[in-house]
Amino acid sequence: LVLINNPVNKAALLGKAGIYFKEAKYTEARALYQLLLLLNAEDSDALNGLGRINLAEKKMEVAAFYFDKSLAIEPN
Repeated sequence: LVLINNPVNKAALLGKAGIYFKEAKYTEARALYQLLLLLNAEDSDALNGLGRINLAEKKMEVAAFYFDKSLAIEPN
């Protein structure tokens, strides 16, 4: 319902991406994280999410790239 009223609501997009991730629907989760990055190229949550997806897909170098970018923005 939140996304119907505000399709770019960060919290709702992150929540939906997280659900997709837990269901191993990586394509769907990736699309939402990429949308968040279109809205804010320095969204550390979206970068971290892309890192988690790539880690789950055993793409270690790509995962490390996203984790490093996320940590550079938000070290904690």
